[in-house]
Amino acid sequence: MISIAAAAACFLLTAGIFLLANAGKPEAEPGAPAADAERSEPTAPTAEAVSQSPDFLYGSWYSYSGGTAYPNAGYIVGADVTELHLERTMEATLLHYVTSSDIYYSYTGTWSATVLSEDTARITLQLSGGYLGLGDSEEEPHDPYNAMITVRVDGDFLTVTGTEDEQSPFAGRTLERDLSREDWVERELSSVVRQITPEEAHSIYETFFCENYSYTDLVCLADVTHDGLDEMIVVHFCDEMNARVEGLVYTIDENRQVELIFTKVGSSCNAGGFFNWYIQQSPTGFLLASEDGHWSTGHGTLVYHEYYLTRSGGICDVASVSVTSLDYSTDEAITAAFDRYKARIAERKASFYTIYSFPQNGYDEDTIALYPMQPSDIFFIEEPDENAIIGHWTYNHELYGPVGVFTFEPDGTGNISIFGDVKYEYTYSVIDDTAFLNIDGKTSVCTFERSGNEMYWYMGGQTYYLTWRDE
Repeated sequence: MISIAAAAACFLLTAGIFLLANAGKPEAEPGAPAADAERSEPTAPTAEAVSQSPDFLYGSWYSYSGGTAYPNAGYIVGADVTELHLERTMEATLLHYVTSSDIYYSYTGTWSATVLSEDTARITLQLSGGYLGLGDSEEEPHDPYNAMITVRVDGDFLTVTGTEDEQSPFAGRTLERDLSREDWVERELSSVVRQITPEEAHSIYETFFCENYSYTDLVCLADVTHDGLDEMIVVHFCDEMNARVEGLVYTIDENRQVELIFTKVGSSCNAGGFFNWYIQQSPTGFLLASEDGHWSTGHGTLVYHEYYLTRSGGICDVASVSVTSLDYSTDEAITAAFDRYKARIAERKASFYTIYSFPQNGYDEDTIALYPMQPSDIFFIEEPDENAIIGHWTYNHELYGPVGVFTFEPDGTGNISIFGDVKYEYTYSVIDDTAFLNIDGKTSVCTFERSGNEMYWYMGGQTYYLTWRDE
């Protein structure tokens, strides 16, 4: 209330100075006889003035500025508003007020214009009016308002480039054509988030990720709501066996807090439900694509769809392809339908990167490549010591005893041998307690727990008990 009262007092003082300065010497219409300069009442436009009125000035122009935003309530209090309505009949209306206050000025009368160039004009206003006060039932005495402003119009924007009085409500203003207060409020509230710099957003996301997720999870930053601010996409493995997988999308709200806006759930194994997730850059932001559903022993339902998100997490569909075995009566027809489905989505995925696909596939070979999702690729995370697994480890089966050897060389290569025969060769990397094995172009995500010379190794849904070999 104190700030509103102060704003009201400031505005009334400014308006009083402005009106007193102009009341005694109203401006004459350009080219008019000197005697007209003494008239204080609005004059009717001349035929010459009407013929000179440029089309680019007609209409309603609005300027909103300042105020205190209350995003959760959806409004802005104390915004300074100027409205200028220029009719083709050469009638004019000027309103100047402060939202949610009793500051309200209204003027009506006539206007004329002199064209200076194809987008610039000098407007002469001859108006009368004054302070009304919100809720007043009786009209207050009106004072004359005569002013001359120079404006430049660029599309839907009218910029005041010159005024006869620096204390004019038009001084330094840019007005927008047909801009409603509701549209302005929505635009201003949504722009609160976009005022965060990319560096600030990156730091906020980094802190949140490190406090809530493990380095074994996956993460990237991309603008999937097309609002100019990156969202954080997380793939979270919910247990040490990596059976349940969650996909989460976070944004930053107007209070600079990380907010969850989207979640998808799947499994790291085919029978548990597909969890394939892809990403592609578009002219306005990033598109996401998902393949969800179940398909086992030649039956099930799969849906592939491409989409982006709203800032509240709503899905905006771009395209979709689906197949369900229930639509067909024979195995041959089901197989043919499934093959058609795979061919169609392979074509669509050709321009996408893979965020994640279940480990048996490594990554979808129909896509460009794996999208950088390692936390150390996105955030400043110190790489853990890979010596945790470097060396030779014997695989001890509970029934058959030592049956194989896991080898991890210091140069990032290794192999798995069973009864002396090398079965798999790979390259590997380690982050914290997770190892990424690349075998024939496919990546397997493995976790491990080491205690001294013993280690439990979790890979492909299996648990291996390993012991250190001194070789």
